[in-house]
Amino acid sequence: MKKTKLFIFLLLCYFIGISQTDEFSYEGLFRSIEKNHPLFSQAQNQSAIGRHHIQMAQGGYDPQVSASFHNKYFANKNYYSYLQGEVKQQLFASQYIKAGYEYGQGTFANPESITPFYGLYYVSFETNLLQGLTFDKQRADILKSKQYKNFYSTERIILLNNLYYGAGLSYAEWAYAHKLMSLNTYYTLLAKQRLGAMNDLASIGERAAADTVEAAIFYQTRLLDYNIAKVEALEKTTEVSNFYLNNQLVDFNNGIKPVDTLDYLFEKIKEKTMIFLKADSLNNPLLAQYQIKQNIFEIEKRFRKEMIKPQLSVNYNLISESQGNTLAQLSTNNYKWGASLNFPLFFRNSYNSFKISDLEATNNKMELNFKKLEIDYKNNLLKQSISVLSEQIVAAIKNVNYSKILLDAEKLKFSIGESSLFLLNTRENKLMESELKLAEYKLKYIKTVLKLIHLNGNLNYQL
Repeated sequence: MKKTKLFIFLLLCYFIGISQTDEFSYEGLFRSIEKNHPLFSQAQNQSAIGRHHIQMAQGGYDPQVSASFHNKYFANKNYYSYLQGEVKQQLFASQYIKAGYEYGQGTFANPESITPFYGLYYVSFETNLLQGLTFDKQRADILKSKQYKNFYSTERIILLNNLYYGAGLSYAEWAYAHKLMSLNTYYTLLAKQRLGAMNDLASIGERAAADTVEAAIFYQTRLLDYNIAKVEALEKTTEVSNFYLNNQLVDFNNGIKPVDTLDYLFEKIKEKTMIFLKADSLNNPLLAQYQIKQNIFEIEKRFRKEMIKPQLSVNYNLISESQGNTLAQLSTNNYKWGASLNFPLFFRNSYNSFKISDLEATNNKMELNFKKLEIDYKNNLLKQSISVLSEQIVAAIKNVNYSKILLDAEKLKFSIGESSLFLLNTRENKLMESELKLAEYKLKYIKTVLKLIHLNGNLNYQL
């Protein structure tokens, strides 16, 4: 039983270790964002806002119920009693169908309001024949709400795009900082070992005392570079920790390192570079938002143009007494109708409102065209930069290989006494500089590809 429990405990530790290790991989970072980051939740809420815009606009077509009652009783007389109830339903634009009930009785009631004792039922149709015949505010709100739904969907993509881009950059810089720290650690330990060897050789007279000073200076220089790299690694660790919010298991002060190295990220991104290069930047969500705004401006312009027309409203009511079969008693002989005409003399308000909306639509269209050119220019520039960086990385790899060959040759010459410690240190410096430059180019390559993904806005960050 003890052995079984121990086995289960070790197995659990193993899987917990795997999950914790995987958490600090590049892919694990995005999983943590989707699980914990508040900006991710904020982005998801944008879609809900869009849905509520549509439901709010549809509410303009909800049936309207109204009722009123007025009564005056004085000196034992019923002066008047008025009761009216109505249900009103909008059909398409400014067309309404209404059904209602009205009652009017009393000694001093207005004669035109007096009804039979049981009141009157009516069915009414009302429409505007000029302004609002095919387009009105409710219709405009419905069409705009559909555009707002798309607008907030693109807003969600923009928020996620910025969030993922920042996370990807932070992880790449974190991996780069640990790459520098790894290189500096290796060369610092090498310099320390060489200093110890020089001290041992100088103690038996095999090396001059000047060589120990040379080795000590070189070691101190390496130590300073190592401390600088350590501080930078701590800074980048702090930056990437901002994307692991609300996760109580993470202690970034406990020497946590990225699982995916800079070299691994470079190779994975390089494999997918052709996919990124073929992506169409015209699908950028910012451009989509400008196009949606243009659609909204065009709807508003159409509505403002409609408002220039005069208001000509007509209504027709079929009337029936409330006794017996009400529908059967509806007749064209019992009706009430009316018409009204209204318009401003100079139309200055509605006309200038239309001109403002027209200018807003024109300005947005020009800005959309400018943004297309700007994004297209950036897209071409990033693609060219990726091509140049690929060539630089190939050259940097060759420099590293050549520097290793020269360093190995210098070590051989130093071992047989045909070289000096100064020349050996110089060759080692050149190799280290070449490796640092290669790491820098790889980071630039990764960051440039991430910029291209960000520009395309397709959220294709995960490898």
